[in-house]
Amino acid sequence: MLRTLIPPQHRIDVPGQFICDWDTSLDTARLAAELAEMEAERAKRLADEGESADLRGFRPEDHPLSSYWSGWTRFDLQAQCYLMGRPVVIRSYFNQGEPTIFTLKRLSWQRYCLIMDIEDPGEQLRAFAMAGVSAIKGADVDVTFDAKGVPDERMQALFNAKHSLPQVLGTAVALYNRALTEQECGALRTFRAPLQQR
Repeated sequence: MLRTLIPPQHRIDVPGQFICDWDTSLDTARLAAELAEMEAERAKRLADEGESADLRGFRPEDHPLSSYWSGWTRFDLQAQCYLMGRPVVIRSYFNQGEPTIFTLKRLSWQRYCLIMDIEDPGEQLRAFAMAGVSAIKGADVDVTFDAKGVPDERMQALFNAKHSLPQVLGTAVALYNRALTEQECGALRTFRAPLQQR
């Protein structure tokens, strides 16, 4: 029996755009209401169908923002996801002012392998952050970095703003640079096929 792969609803050929989960632009009221709606539907299904209930799409980890922050959308803010069958766009959740957006880039295989060789997990994440963040844009900042990555003084400023920020950014860069999924590879072949026929 053949499996049907669902094509990804995000782009894999654009830089990632990461917004932290504590950013003040996040519509927390909307997020709380949607999570409550999912919980209510989950409880109803369990009451109606018991342990055999299909709860996919109604668990907290199924929320579009969970997919975004875990890197499954490659941090594409224009990704279309589904909330209980309804289409939503990730960017629409950040509507309470201008968010601070960290632009992520793909690392060369050499740079990626060098960072993966770092044994200390904390050092590895800091190296990913310094190598893979190419720009920061927000209400009070607009800076682009050269190919060398984030300079020490800028990383120090990020650390001063929030001590966990360098490691959070490092995690985002690592997730953005992970291997393509089977669905993404399928989408890439579909995209390239017409070009190869020319």
